[in-house]
Amino acid sequence: GDSGYPGGYPAFSPHVLAVGGTTLDLSPSGTVSSEVAWAGSGGGMSYFQPKPAVQQGVAPGWRRGIPDVSYDADPDTGVAIYDTVPYQGEAGWYEIGGTSVGAPSWSAILTDADQLRAAAGRPPLTSAADEAARAVYAATAAIADITTGPPNGACPKRCQPGPGYDFVTGIGSPRSGIDKAVAAYP
Repeated sequence: GDSGYPGGYPAFSPHVLAVGGTTLDLSPSGTVSSEVAWAGSGGGMSYFQPKPAVQQGVAPGWRRGIPDVSYDADPDTGVAIYDTVPYQGEAGWYEIGGTSVGAPSWSAILTDADQLRAAAGRPPLTSAADEAARAVYAATAAIADITTGPPNGACPKRCQPGPGYDFVTGIGSPRSGIDKAVAAYP
């Protein structure tokens, strides 16, 4: 979600991969020059959903934490799109953001991972038994931990970005090779 703390449903479902937001700056050569938490990132701890097994020992608290991961969601550093039909006063090339960009981007990462698994004769990752989430949480070598940036609203101090899992950026943002790292999950 894009409205900060406390996040919302369906992100709190333990059967989905919840995506938070960051502000990403790239160098002229396309490498990451900085990435910080985005204040609009939805996050927090559910009042009702139990903590899924994949978050045991990773996320603080006793209930489902969101987000699991993050992606560039700041509309000022988002992705360029081209649209011939005017939308909210924009047409042609313009930049969009929000977790509405991050969620389908993570879906594409999982799809790429499943294509790599299929090419290797392995079954696709599913949401059954949190398999897809387990694969993502295991891919730490290709996930950048986002440790700085603003909090995501009026939230307890846990909603500050910091080392490891946090309620603003989850375990972090994808880096080069994330599809291969996720595909390697047993």
